[in-house]
Amino acid sequence: MKLIGVYGGTFDPVHRAHVQIAREILQHAGLDHVRMIPCYQSPFRDRPQSSDAARLAMLHLATDADAELVIDERELSRQDTSFTVDTLKELKQEYPEDILCLIVGDDAFAAFTRWHNWQEILQLAHVLIARRPGYADHIDAEEQHLMDENSVDDAQQLTSQSAGLIHLCPVTQLPISATAVRTALAQGEPINTDLDENVKHYIEENGLYQ
Repeated sequence: MKLIGVYGGTFDPVHRAHVQIAREILQHAGLDHVRMIPCYQSPFRDRPQSSDAARLAMLHLATDADAELVIDERELSRQDTSFTVDTLKELKQEYPEDILCLIVGDDAFAAFTRWHNWQEILQLAHVLIARRPGYADHIDAEEQHLMDENSVDDAQQLTSQSAGLIHLCPVTQLPISATAVRTALAQGEPINTDLDENVKHYIEENGLYQ
């Protein structure tokens, strides 16, 4: 039995905080690997600014040195609204004996009960929340109730059942957002510490976000 991390996002572009979160949670929770899954179309956002091929290329450049970070293209191949529950269903069919652990940011979890079929998500996977300072300041009552009912303090407890647990994972605070990176690039501002060097070169060579 393995613990498999599931980490989705637009990754437009992938930045250091994305990779840092994946690495730290993999270690903290003892995951076998983390599947990095770029979405085709988020139900909460407009289509990504960069093409699917560009986002995928940048994700490979940022993670190729990490064997435990696995790029999963299934949502791009689907070419439809990317609902997390559909991806988890597919993964559960592929890994029926393993435990899926959905990795979300604390800001995303704050709206978890507005996700498509969120109850079914908890039947398919555990939820690992990347916890940053100030998290408790903006969580809604319904999400807080979910945490009160389902949280475990020790990551080792994730193997006690196949799904439905919530675990807070402390992560390094990196004040980076893809929106801020795109804005800085469009304005010609330096972003030297926000992006992997290979990703930065790819963006420059292809004239992205200008």
